[in-house]
Amino acid sequence: MEIDKIKIWCTFHVSTNNTKLHSDAPLNPPNLVDKPSSLSQDQSVVTYVEQDKKSNVTKQIILATALVIIENAVGHQVQCRAILDSGSQVYLITRECASILKINASNSLLSIAGIRPITAKTDTMITTTMCSRINDFKAVINFHVINSITNRLPSHCINIEPLNIPHTISNCLTDPHFSEPASVDILLGAEIFFELFTGDKMKISPLITLHNTSLGWIVTGSIQINTILSPPTSLFSSNCNQSAIALLTQSCSNKFSSEIKAEHHFKCNVSRDDLGQFVVKLPFVQDPSVLDDSRFMAQQRFYNLERKLSKNPTLAADNKTFMNEYLELGHMEKSPADPLKDYRLLTVTYGTRAASFLDTRCLLQLSYSVTNHATQRAIQQDFYVNDLLSGGGDETECYELFQDLSNELNKANLPLRK
Repeated sequence: MEIDKIKIWCTFHVSTNNTKLHSDAPLNPPNLVDKPSSLSQDQSVVTYVEQDKKSNVTKQIILATALVIIENAVGHQVQCRAILDSGSQVYLITRECASILKINASNSLLSIAGIRPITAKTDTMITTTMCSRINDFKAVINFHVINSITNRLPSHCINIEPLNIPHTISNCLTDPHFSEPASVDILLGAEIFFELFTGDKMKISPLITLHNTSLGWIVTGSIQINTILSPPTSLFSSNCNQSAIALLTQSCSNKFSSEIKAEHHFKCNVSRDDLGQFVVKLPFVQDPSVLDDSRFMAQQRFYNLERKLSKNPTLAADNKTFMNEYLELGHMEKSPADPLKDYRLLTVTYGTRAASFLDTRCLLQLSYSVTNHATQRAIQQDFYVNDLLSGGGDETECYELFQDLSNELNKANLPLRK
């Protein structure tokens, strides 16, 4: 079923003070969390951020990340993002990533210790082959399945132009997008960590070092970034229902099981057609077979509606106009039937319980392929279902954002219109 073309009421507000009422950080891709962590509600996760109190300068630590190839259940290659952690004694994979690979899991009960007494439990493990994107390196690894490994890394976008990474190395980076916040799918622990490093390294600044590994070149170190909205404190603790692994904070989630199932159903069934439109399936709380033969009930409701329309010619005309418009837009098609005419809906139709979720979730899915940071943030944060309210510092910035949004949304056949 194709998603309906979302109508977007576009309102841009130009602020003379250039005061932002939103955060510039893009949203995290949704995580599937279907098992509770062993971390209790009254335990806290502590995160350290080093900041100069006299300025808006924050030190961003660049952790070692890599894009690697993982083989799924049928031997096809799936690209995953890994973090290399010499302080971890195990290999980890997120439950979301493991579900995409569809590899049969084996039972393997394990408690994983993080910061202080905080622990997480994993009871499943998958075995698969990891390969390098750059060369012929490969290794068979046993991954323990866990709900989440860390937040998106890095926490802020990094301007890499001042780094002056040599062209010969930039083409061989194992994570070409290391400077852009993105989710982490797997964690490679100490067992393989030191085997990957070849010993070749290049210091391109006092704080940044390039390391050559079997997976490609990796960037590590720290860099200062200017933040408009800086953290209010340099050390904070937050109550969280997930654990921290290898000194990395977890993202908190209070999703209900129905939301988790809907998210999983969406990821397993979403696709794009030749026009770029999203094709989705409706999630059902129960199997549709429980409805049995519901046609008789539908007919009775139709006859009731027909009697109501016969008493109100204006409403009957509006109803006919609406039905004709739906046919002309390609939102439904006629099915031959006698004596009643049947219509088959071709789009996600408002009024269904899943409609708003599917609309907004398709927008979020589209944003993950957007490279422009401001445009990605606007798609993720400035929509209320199908209404857009966004803005910029001046008219030029607003117009540029409008153009960028139009270009990206048109790729999915979701045109902006007033």
